[in-house]
Amino acid sequence: MNGKTFLQGLWEFFPLTTASVGGAAGGVMYYLVVQAWSPAGWKKTIAVIIGILMYLVVVWISLVAGFAATGQWD
Repeated sequence: MNGKTFLQGLWEFFPLTTASVGGAAGGVMYYLVVQAWSPAGWKKTIAVIIGILMYLVVVWISLVAGFAATGQWD
């Protein structure tokens, strides 16, 4: 591992873990907004747009948090 200890190499997987957790949390939020609420008509279109935006924000924040914790975010 290029002169790294096992724990240093393992620490590099932290952003991958936070991105996965963020994706799952964003998916749950999308489901709750679009499917569980089950709007109809124009409200469904707005709910889908809001759900996608919420998903992207949660994934972005989780990636930033993961990379900032490992020092790879400038």
